[in-house]
Amino acid sequence: MKDWLLYFFLKLLTSFFKILPRQSALKAGETLAIIVYYLSSRHRKITLDNLSSAYKDIDEKKREGFAKSSFKNLGRVAAEFARMTSYNRDFIEKIVDIEGWENFEEAKKKGKGIVFLTGHLGNWELMAYSQSLRGYHGNIIARPLDNPVVEGFVQKQRSAAGNRVIAKKSALKDIIQCLRNKEHVGILLDQNVAQQEGIFVDFFGKTACTSFGLAMLALKIDITIIPVFLVYTGHGRYKQLIGKEIEIQKTGDFEYDMAYNTALFTKVIESYIRLYPEQWFWAHRRWKTQPKEMEWKNRKIKIRKFEGQIDLKGIDNV
Repeated sequence: MKDWLLYFFLKLLTSFFKILPRQSALKAGETLAIIVYYLSSRHRKITLDNLSSAYKDIDEKKREGFAKSSFKNLGRVAAEFARMTSYNRDFIEKIVDIEGWENFEEAKKKGKGIVFLTGHLGNWELMAYSQSLRGYHGNIIARPLDNPVVEGFVQKQRSAAGNRVIAKKSALKDIIQCLRNKEHVGILLDQNVAQQEGIFVDFFGKTACTSFGLAMLALKIDITIIPVFLVYTGHGRYKQLIGKEIEIQKTGDFEYDMAYNTALFTKVIESYIRLYPEQWFWAHRRWKTQPKEMEWKNRKIKIRKFEGQIDLKGIDNV
């Protein structure tokens, strides 16, 4: 019963965003998100604590401004998500400017599977949808929601323009097949994972457990990885940022290369977040998992860490 109540609320909210003019819907999304910011003390505290850790050098008032703007961004994401199935290619080209399309063209020329390295920055949902409307259908890796009814609705929205949603838990085999078929795969690599799934790397000066899946794939399969983000520029408009290919490191030491490249991907994502900190999902407990001796399924879990330095000066992405 609870699942269906949440589903009907979501449908009602979607209808509300759809009947409003688009600019009004975006504003309504921002307003509802700010209400949530003040009502949910838990998520407000997580957001402010994360910002305090990441930005120790800025004052409290500015951090609070980032926090509110981050929630507003989530409100815009929700409003666009509700409305995006009514968008067509012509409309997308009117509201989205592209910076770095030549990098995508170069990636395509290589004739390999392409991974879009991205995160919960700007509007990741509209980014995947708009790319599909342009004729470049992709595969989206996402963790299924606990509510199966709501999950069905979300999947329908995400796949309406031709994208395919792959469940994160059992995704590896499907991702490998997609990449070998020279398809496009979108991977969000900016969230906390359990210790057995990740490598501890630096993220905003703190140790963050990060999935090693992409690094492992890149070392085993010949693929092209490019960073892609869609950020809000105001007045209902967006800018899609497409960086140059990220050249991974291959020294022959698999464990080291897996750790180094995971740290590299994380640092690239961080560099984009630093450009638009008010548009990242700070309410997520990114630093929740911390290194400790532990067992999982009756076996000892190795603590994987990368403690070296990543220099982005030679990487022309940001």
